[in-house]
Amino acid sequence: MKHTHRAYVRIGFLLMVFAVVFGAFGSHVLKEYIGEAELNTWDIGIRYHMVHALAVIILGVTHRHFDEKKLGLALGLFILGIFIFSGSLYFLAMRNIWGNDSFKIALFDANSNGNYDDIDTDKVVVSNYNDTIFDTN
Repeated sequence: MKHTHRAYVRIGFLLMVFAVVFGAFGSHVLKEYIGEAELNTWDIGIRYHMVHALAVIILGVTHRHFDEKKLGLALGLFILGIFIFSGSLYFLAMRNIWGNDSFKIALFDANSNGNYDDIDTDKVVVSNYNDTIFDTN
């Protein structure tokens, strides 16, 4: 894994650029469409995003002080953390823009046979993002 640390430094800087772009998008565009609470959630996501990206840069620069396998695991987890933590906060902040209907999930009960081909016996249950269950049959 020679020179892998350079790739992580570049990825960290790219992630930092995305954090700045998302921050600008939130402060200039989203503030017109979402409330103050959602904008605060967006800002928290930006902060998590920047801290994780900064950690990737720092670990990439100080790579000589760490075991290579543990360093790769830590860097990968920081990158995954951006998608999980910041991504979920971005999603939560913007969920009201699309409305409740766009977050419905259809669940199928196919009488435990694993096939969804019988319209009469398959039951469709629809759930939206706040866990309210609706039976469509």
